[in-house]
Amino acid sequence: MKHMPEKKLNKRLLLAVSDDSLALSLVDLFDEEYELICVSNGQEAMERLKTEAVSLIIASVSVPLMDGYMLCKALKANLFTAHVPVVLLTTRNTVQSGLDCLEAGADDYICWPSDERLLQLKIRNMVHSRRWVAELMNPGPEEGGMLHYSNEVLIKRATNDVEENLSNCGYTASDLGRALGLSRMQLYRKLKSATGQSANEFIRSIRMRRAALLLYQQQLTIAEITYKVGFSDLSYFRKCFKATFGVNPSEYVQRESSVFEEEIIAMRA
Repeated sequence: MKHMPEKKLNKRLLLAVSDDSLALSLVDLFDEEYELICVSNGQEAMERLKTEAVSLIIASVSVPLMDGYMLCKALKANLFTAHVPVVLLTTRNTVQSGLDCLEAGADDYICWPSDERLLQLKIRNMVHSRRWVAELMNPGPEEGGMLHYSNEVLIKRATNDVEENLSNCGYTASDLGRALGLSRMQLYRKLKSATGQSANEFIRSIRMRRAALLLYQQQLTIAEITYKVGFSDLSYFRKCFKATFGVNPSEYVQRESSVFEEEIIAMRA
């Protein structure tokens, strides 16, 4: 089931990941206060997040294909979705169930069915607290550029600009700031708040993740990948890659582990 409401002015966007019956309940609870998109599994959720900047995700732990736990782990491992709060819904009212949700990276969890007002208040408080943080970092449109956009929009636009210039070894944080209409300090503050990284770290992380994906595909040589992701010096590329992943590029290709599989999933998300 997919609920596709008309755009509602000034309403925050929530993404619900659940079966049809739960989706109907969530629509009844939140449709007046928020714009709500409903999808039936975690894979659909990941696809929607490529094009939608959501304020919060509500996910059932028992959805098919990619369950709520897997979805939450993938979101929190992904640089571009880690900041989005996730509330998991579980039918098991046990301490272990709560621990499972929190260990997956959830910001909160609810045993469902539960008191509807409790869920409403938890969602409202979480959305409002994130909004206040965003507003503190966004003084207003009079300052121009990207300052008045949400962190989600900033990250998507910054990512797009870096990817468009990925093979340009001369591309720097100054270029990114100019593309976004931000001063050096504004860019630093915004990215640090949204991702925990400086502008240079943000650019390098995108280069490294793309390099990891290209290495995984094994269609190009390490030297070709070096230039394709914007490095002009092979030895420096190896140094940065090892600093990011703990192994050099050739070892990365050979090594099979769940840690590296998660990196590839995060890159593809």
